[in-house]
Amino acid sequence: MGSTFEAFCVQAVAYFRWVNAAQAATDKEPLIINMDEVSLCYHITGIVGTVLRTQPHLATSPKDKSRLSDRRGNITYMASICNDVTVNQKLPQVLLGNCRRFAVRLIKEATGHLPNNIVLWREKSAWNNHRLMQRFISLLCRCLGEDVVERAVYLVVDMAPCHIHPEVWATAMKKNIRLILVPAGLTGSLQPLDTHVFRLFRAKIQELWLDYKAKAEKGQLLVLDWLKLSLPASLP
Repeated sequence: MGSTFEAFCVQAVAYFRWVNAAQAATDKEPLIINMDEVSLCYHITGIVGTVLRTQPHLATSPKDKSRLSDRRGNITYMASICNDVTVNQKLPQVLLGNCRRFAVRLIKEATGHLPNNIVLWREKSAWNNHRLMQRFISLLCRCLGEDVVERAVYLVVDMAPCHIHPEVWATAMKKNIRLILVPAGLTGSLQPLDTHVFRLFRAKIQELWLDYKAKAEKGQLLVLDWLKLSLPASLP
């Protein structure tokens, strides 16, 4: 236990020294942005209030009526926050869905309900990859505008392969953004989105989902309804 804690401390100290050295290398005001993904389930199962357990007048056991594709279908939220509250509203929040979940018609219908910083990406897969990571960096720069030039921008990410791909590094350097990597195994303690945001975010999504499902006709939500209830809980 002692050696594990010591190793953790050594890595954490090394990480913060790296961050301090990166900031000391420039005279510009630092803008530290943390980006990470969280998987959002379309149909939440196994929570209190979803299914009535006892129905004395029915011979069949109560079940959560939902399609297998809905229970297994996830959307990736590519979230971003920063150390400057005045910039947070600019940061892109990307909902990434596959072609089946994010139909073209859905994208068009949802457009009018989206805040300016929330974007829907329709791809073959709902999982992030190095190509989409490059696209995210380009989107981030457009959203930041002059801040990319006037400030020293640091993008904090974990060690996921799609974050540390050579082409991602090349894109970041080209866009004047420096990547800072959180050591593997330490994201739960050092990465802001993991330590302060995602747990509260998931809890809020669950609360809104239960409330909306209780009011929905036949207890079923359309994907557009799911998006509408997700947006109020979106970052920051």
